[in-house]
Amino acid sequence: MPAQSLFLVCVCSLLSLVSFAEESIRLHVDLSDATRNIYHAHLQIPVKSGDVSLVFPKWIPGNHRPSGPIGGLTGIRMEAAGHTLAWQRDPLEMYEFHVTVPTGVQVLDVFLDAITTLDSAGGGGPAASSNLLDLNWNAVVLYPKGARSDDVTFVPSVTLPAGGSSVLHFRWPAPAASRCNSRLYL
Repeated sequence: MPAQSLFLVCVCSLLSLVSFAEESIRLHVDLSDATRNIYHAHLQIPVKSGDVSLVFPKWIPGNHRPSGPIGGLTGIRMEAAGHTLAWQRDPLEMYEFHVTVPTGVQVLDVFLDAITTLDSAGGGGPAASSNLLDLNWNAVVLYPKGARSDDVTFVPSVTLPAGGSSVLHFRWPAPAASRCNSRLYL
């Protein structure tokens, strides 16, 4: 009986990990242009067909004002099944974006760039130099409107700049993008 219970626990744990990965937003950040203070991001967001609203982090923990670096967000492109989708920014809330997802699509691909020369989530100055790179995840994410930040999870990956060695420092656990920071030393 204990062996059957252990097997059941293992199967349930494995299924929950698979479910976690399927429900999570996949985020890849390409830092190859980091010395120019441009971060490229590709998000794969699980969605259902119909109207979808995505938001950019507005309130950053530790800042006492809406300081999400929206001014550095550029190059937004949304795709579904390889086709570019029309999207629009909300006319009243500049941190919100709307897109209509076609029937049958389960993953929305979002491509965006973050320009980090002036502001890094409330801090002043560039986020990268030839020797140091500070990746604030909240500069490169969008997530479904209305989701509790503690319920939004990301599966992150990073491409480092060419020619640099790296020492990574991650602050975990932090399933919400606004609480997840890392520093890359090049």
